[in-house]
Amino acid sequence: MNELYILISVLVILNVTLIASIIILERRHPKDSNDADYYDENGYHIYYDRRIIEAEQKRRDQVPSED
Repeated sequence: MNELYILISVLVILNVTLIASIIILERRHPKDSNDADYYDENGYHIYYDRRIIEAEQKRRDQVPSED
């Protein structure tokens, strides 16, 4: 009977520890990441649309300035 009490108490302690760990980790990391950091001023994704961004940059560099 004592073994059963020990087993139950160990399981309760493990569950409480797991729940406390999850709560602490949730507080440490924000839920919403700012996805706006990954987009440029034209709305292109910096990583996935990098070929489009490079082509536009080349096009801007080739156009002579109107000074």
